[in-house]
Amino acid sequence: MSRLISDLNSEAKAKFLAFSVLMAEAGLPFILTCTLRTQEEHDALWAQGRDPLWEVNELRSKIGLASITEEQNKEVTWTKISRHFPDETGKSKAWDIAICKGKMPIWNIKCDVDADGIPDYIEAAKIGRKLGLRCGADFGDYVHFEIKHNTVVK
Repeated sequence: MSRLISDLNSEAKAKFLAFSVLMAEAGLPFILTCTLRTQEEHDALWAQGRDPLWEVNELRSKIGLASITEEQNKEVTWTKISRHFPDETGKSKAWDIAICKGKMPIWNIKCDVDADGIPDYIEAAKIGRKLGLRCGADFGDYVHFEIKHNTVVK
């Protein structure tokens, strides 16, 4: 899985850069956790929370990811057809983030690192919507952002 901004297509890259500026202005520190991914990488993520732990870890091992525990074996993606897959230019139309406290990613969707009383992932989604992005918060995937298209992928 890539975390490179250069693996976003031109439209997604421009939106990500604008998103980054607005996140900084809002005092919301974050890291980029995923841009481009392969079908095999996505299949391993899709299996989480749906398949037995031994099967999930076998898939993760095949793509070079560390094993997870039963407690970590939770659904982490909502779709089998991802906007993270390469488009016609070989680039991604989507990215994932993690809100950070210091240098540590915070996965709790209720985190409020900027202490303004509003969950930071909700604030990030508001910023994404302002930029015309489709935000994962609208379907339970709070870390996900993608450029909009006419068709809905499920």
